[in-house]
Amino acid sequence: MIPFNFFLILVLFILLFISFFIDYQFIIFINDFARSYHSDFFIFWKNLYPAVILVALLSLYYFWKKKGDLIPYFWISIFLAYLFSHIVKILVMRPRPYVWPQILPLDTIKTPSFPSSHVAFLAGILPILAMKRISQDKVSRFFYYIWVVLIILVGFNRLYLGVHYLSDVIAGFLIGYAAGFYLVLIEERFKLTEKKLFKNYWIFICLALLLFIYLLNFFEIVYLRF
Repeated sequence: MIPFNFFLILVLFILLFISFFIDYQFIIFINDFARSYHSDFFIFWKNLYPAVILVALLSLYYFWKKKGDLIPYFWISIFLAYLFSHIVKILVMRPRPYVWPQILPLDTIKTPSFPSSHVAFLAGILPILAMKRISQDKVSRFFYYIWVVLIILVGFNRLYLGVHYLSDVIAGFLIGYAAGFYLVLIEERFKLTEKKLFKNYWIFICLALLLFIYLLNFFEIVYLRF
């Protein structure tokens, strides 16, 4: 599994490099499609509420299975993916695609474009769902496939709305997946689940991470406004 993850990250870097050369043409093509074929179904996926609900359900499932020590891995991966993607946003400060007069967006966002934090948020979960102790569970495997579909829908939504370039989406997936993957590497290296590191404190860890994500989003908005 680890060699595959390294290979996937390498492929994502190559795709990211290529995407920079076709960003403008690709977003023009998608924007023309969105203006010609308006769909509430594609617009619906602009929010992360379905993803948060799914993670919450997965967390409740592991609580019911008396495996609460696994729950923080989901929220830590989300936090890391969200943190790293927002740091890159502030460092790069790439304008949204609709700065081009040819792009007529279906939505507008004040934060920078690169990378897509929505996709990073989702991609961070995939390596966690593939962890040995988690992937052995049939329900978790089902969630894995649901999550892949969700990433595709949200990734396309960011392009469909005209708020991201193709490279933003690929970079978001790369950052999120890498964050989740390295968290898995740390787990396998130090055997954290075997040591029951989160067994007694998992609920406090999850609440703290949710608070940090909220504060991160709040301070980013305040910083960019001033």
